[in-house]
Amino acid sequence: MSETAIIVQARSGSTRLPNKMTIPFFEGQSILEIIIKRLSERYRTILATTNHEDDQVLVNLVAKFNSVSIYRGSEHNVLERFIKTAEFYNIDTIIRVCADNPFINVQMIDSLLKLYNGEDYCSYMYSNGKPTILGHLGLFCEITSINTLKKVNRLTKEMKYQEHVTNFIYTNPNIFNVKLHRLPADIRSYEGIRLTIDTQRDFDLVKEIYKKFGGRQTTEDVEKMIQYISSNNVILQTMAVEIKNNSK
Repeated sequence: MSETAIIVQARSGSTRLPNKMTIPFFEGQSILEIIIKRLSERYRTILATTNHEDDQVLVNLVAKFNSVSIYRGSEHNVLERFIKTAEFYNIDTIIRVCADNPFINVQMIDSLLKLYNGEDYCSYMYSNGKPTILGHLGLFCEITSINTLKKVNRLTKEMKYQEHVTNFIYTNPNIFNVKLHRLPADIRSYEGIRLTIDTQRDFDLVKEIYKKFGGRQTTEDVEKMIQYISSNNVILQTMAVEIKNNSK
């Protein structure tokens, strides 16, 4: 039987916002603690961090969640880290989550898993056909498999594909079975909203939005949050600058 797990990618050494995983974000909790708690209540969850000594703090943060596993691997070869994490814990199907998305949505993960049919890559896409991993909304995951990641590792050793785990897959649909699903209609048009966190400005802005809406996960809650952001020109302008400066 295929084993499925969420693998959360996180490290302390962000160049744009060092230690963003450990800075208090909401009610004394860090972003990493918030999403690990949310995800592990629903799914088998593994933190994939690095062997760097600075990442011991992430291990310490997550250790209090008894149901969460931890794997430490290569700092720069994230593809290898994912493969070894999956091998160590006998995971076949990988739900990949980046730890800089405090609004990662469990309902969206549930929905995507129901759509997943063993493809090499499965995710949502924006109206222009772009995978949501290349956007800034920060609500979504990706689904792949250990066999697919091993195939990537055999086919290319380029650094960008070692760092960006799934990029080689969805940019080569002639090699891989890529399935991108349309987003729900109420979310589809909000590509100008940025809820992922890379910079201090991202952190400060999203922190205020999180204070107002918390981690509420229903479609209705997401709609209300998006409507609030869309009606606030100051927030939108700030997000537009960060999107331009941090394009994917």
